[in-house]
Amino acid sequence: MAEIKNILFVDDEPSVLDGFRRMLHNKEAEWEMRFVSSSTEAHDIVSKFGFDVIVLDVKLPGKDGLELLEEWKSGDSRHDFEVIMLTGLEDEGLKRRALDLGATDLLNKPVSKDDLIARLENVLRMKSYRESLLQRTRELEKEIKRREKAENELKRAYHELEGVNAMLKKLAVQDQLTGLFNRRVFDEKLNEYSNLSDRSGQPLSCLICDLDHFKLINDTYGHQAGDYVLSNIAGILAKGIRKSDIITRYGGEEFAALFPNTPLKNALVLAQKLRESVNDTTLSFEGNDLHITISIGVSVGDNKSNLKDALVKAADTALYRAKSLGRNRVCNM
Repeated sequence: MAEIKNILFVDDEPSVLDGFRRMLHNKEAEWEMRFVSSSTEAHDIVSKFGFDVIVLDVKLPGKDGLELLEEWKSGDSRHDFEVIMLTGLEDEGLKRRALDLGATDLLNKPVSKDDLIARLENVLRMKSYRESLLQRTRELEKEIKRREKAENELKRAYHELEGVNAMLKKLAVQDQLTGLFNRRVFDEKLNEYSNLSDRSGQPLSCLICDLDHFKLINDTYGHQAGDYVLSNIAGILAKGIRKSDIITRYGGEEFAALFPNTPLKNALVLAQKLRESVNDTTLSFEGNDLHITISIGVSVGDNKSNLKDALVKAADTALYRAKSLGRNRVCNM
């Protein structure tokens, strides 16, 4: 029987905790879950129980999530659990600080069931794999003290551990379903490209793409069909961008792209090509032909204007406009 994993959820909003309970009720056989609503409760329960993963909201009354994270992940009190921070979209500095303090992953509110389960399973898998290899390394270190011939095996174990760390690094930046870069990479590249645009005055364009009527696909054909569609659309979008561009899975059925040194006119042409590529493709799932369309919002910023959060917000507003005008179209702000 598989070992039960222990997960703690910390959020001061009862509705959020209730939402987590509903989303994860089918996982109760695999995961023992506890829910607390304050930093004080979180501190007390962590001192009493061992957890594999803690899903921790940044904003908490009293001692906030970042203070708890720093306390848990630094100094002599360092704990061997993974932390997924619940964050909003508005504070990039806060997100970077969470990662610097030791958070394994970031999860943006509102949280979808599929994304929550995927993130938890991924972090648990990473933790289990790392622990098994570290345990193996410890055993080999004991063996080499007894027998000199164990030295070569220990070196091989270290080499394997390096390979696993490289794989974990890849997992940390890759969306497991689509193979695209994940939201974490988008946030990092947005900061990097924005700084470059700020220094050089070159325009930076942002695209937010959303699959039209995606919920209908899941409701009609099931979530396996939805995953199939997301994976295939991701491939179409990845083929349609330039080498200098980056496209990521932004969350759910949304994709986000950054086009450095690209003015609005060129960005709109590229966005139209992406939309047409998707529109001209018919996917087949279990004998059903699926005609998928996307709506795309485009924004552009140059030196000291419309960068970082404002750039994404403008693209998101343009996407909303494309949806309201009938979908399967490109709009800009």
